[in-house]
Amino acid sequence: MGFFSINKVAGDKEKEFVINPDITKSFPLKKERFILIKDEKAEDTLFFIDGGIQELYKKGNSAFYILKIAYSEFLTKKRVGSKTYETIVRIDRGNKIEVSFKDDLSFLAEKDILEISEENDFEENINQIRRILELELATYLSSSNENVSIVIDGSLLWKEYDEKNIDSLIKTSLDKNNQIIGLSKSTTLTTNKGNNVIDVLSEIGPEGQKWLYFPLFYGKKGLKSGCFKLHPRAPLAFRFDVLNVEENVTKENLKLIQALMFNSTDGCFLGYPYGLVYVDKIARISNNEAEYLRTKYFLSKKKEEVKAHDILDNMS
Repeated sequence: MGFFSINKVAGDKEKEFVINPDITKSFPLKKERFILIKDEKAEDTLFFIDGGIQELYKKGNSAFYILKIAYSEFLTKKRVGSKTYETIVRIDRGNKIEVSFKDDLSFLAEKDILEISEENDFEENINQIRRILELELATYLSSSNENVSIVIDGSLLWKEYDEKNIDSLIKTSLDKNNQIIGLSKSTTLTTNKGNNVIDVLSEIGPEGQKWLYFPLFYGKKGLKSGCFKLHPRAPLAFRFDVLNVEENVTKENLKLIQALMFNSTDGCFLGYPYGLVYVDKIARISNNEAEYLRTKYFLSKKKEEVKAHDILDNMS
């Protein structure tokens, strides 16, 4: 066996099932759960959401990050709009964690919605903040629109720190008849045999076809998870989560997935929604951009003692 070989467990793949402490119900992987996606064009308004972060400065109990949260709006395949929100985040870790922003984020109604975990380090804190703000932007877009679909980069499996945000998102999506989907580029979910679940589904799924697999498992708060391959020549399949009250995939889910299929034909990443490629691009913070801000606000003070609490007050 070569050094880079992967030791796969042999056996009947259709007797495997996903195991994870966040899962409330899992199902054996069965070929009959694959659904071929038809080439029926479905017009749908799609909002894609993503965020980007870069560390600017860290000293003692304080850290500063530049953070972008963005969305792009598509009518199935055609981009019709986008917006990026940018701010500098300060995290102070004293007796309790305090978070402040240099600029107000117009979509964030309540700043005390940020309930990040105190036991984690700065890097985990800022990732939690980004996740919460992505969910809050999704809630804002859902409350401002009706009969649309919102696609979030990442899973919709909730954690303790973002439970309130998921609850708000579910409520607004039901009130406005909106579809919410989380798309995971990769997954660490494994089966009871220790195999990666996406690898197993790709192995037993229809070859050279666009397909949907559902359900993969159920999670808390009505979450249902599945998997799809959105182009017959796509090198990868992706796991997705939906917030459904229904037991099975709905007509609205299928309409959304068909719209995503027509949004996933760009050659730069075949089989992956271009809306997510685009919003990743506008939310990404380049090293040059971060270095400029770092120089402007921090390195320029190298001859002075840098007092973290005073830095934001000196920014203009």
